[in-house]
Amino acid sequence: RPSDGTFFSPPPPPLNPRPPFPSRFQPSLGLLAYLGGGEALSQVQVGDSRLFAQAGSVGFLLWRSVYLTKQVSVRTRVLVLFDWLKTQLFGRDVTRL
Repeated sequence: RPSDGTFFSPPPPPLNPRPPFPSRFQPSLGLLAYLGGGEALSQVQVGDSRLFAQAGSVGFLLWRSVYLTKQVSVRTRVLVLFDWLKTQLFGRDVTRL
């Protein structure tokens, strides 16, 4: 009979029975999120203590500065800066060939 529970199987075993390995990652330094239109969210933290949180154009300035510092070579930094300057002067190129 279906009401006595004979059709149900026992619960499945845990997916990972081993204990989790110790993390090799550093604690979070915060977050940066580009929102578009010259605005971004930024939060700088060390471990669990928040040092700085900002939204809007100040967050956007921080986002751009971190983005530039993460570029590998000077050539890439110059190209990114030039591209940002072109976008400010002439707008985005939305044409398709």
